[in-house]
Amino acid sequence: MGACQAPGGDFYYIWTNPDEVYQIPINPSDPNQLGFVQAIIAREDAIAQMRSGAGDAVWEAVLLGATVAGFPYMCASLPLAGCVIDGIAIIASGGLLLNSGADFREDLDDYERHSRQSEFYLCKMRGLSDSRCRELAGITSGDLEGTR
Repeated sequence: MGACQAPGGDFYYIWTNPDEVYQIPINPSDPNQLGFVQAIIAREDAIAQMRSGAGDAVWEAVLLGATVAGFPYMCASLPLAGCVIDGIAIIASGGLLLNSGADFREDLDDYERHSRQSEFYLCKMRGLSDSRCRELAGITSGDLEGTR
């Protein structure tokens, strides 16, 4: 799902899939258009955050694997200090990886919420009732709080 301003700047092209494109006249006073555009931007931001976080998580997983694999060697070469240093590195890299997982889950929740919002506002722009659009988009009670 996405949107862009059509050449000339009088319309938005809005698509839900490659075969379904709408041409909507730009109306800055239409709260549904504003809500839709904001939801699409927020949805794209969530996608970017997930991609960035996934890249970080790969390196954190590599770091965790290296520290776990290196633990026996560190303990053998520097018995007390090596075990302590590598143990701290294992805990730190594991914590980073867990944090990345939690961040990814939050970004995924944002993506899903903004997707429902965009479906809701597109439905409203198409002229359907508020209750019907909430039902079709699967809007939850908190999905529309703080928008617009």
